[in-house]
Amino acid sequence: MYNRTNNDEVSENEYSRSILEVDPLEALSEVGWNREKFLKRGGIYDW
Repeated sequence: MYNRTNNDEVSENEYSRSILEVDPLEALSEVGWNREKFLKRGGIYDW
């Protein structure tokens, strides 16, 4: 269950395949990643 993304668009938990197994962009596409919601909640920040 490590390195997976979660879909917050549906009421039930839906997880992607591990980013150790597939490209991170492919994993995000499996769960319907919403870029605008990500940016709105401050998802990009300086490390």
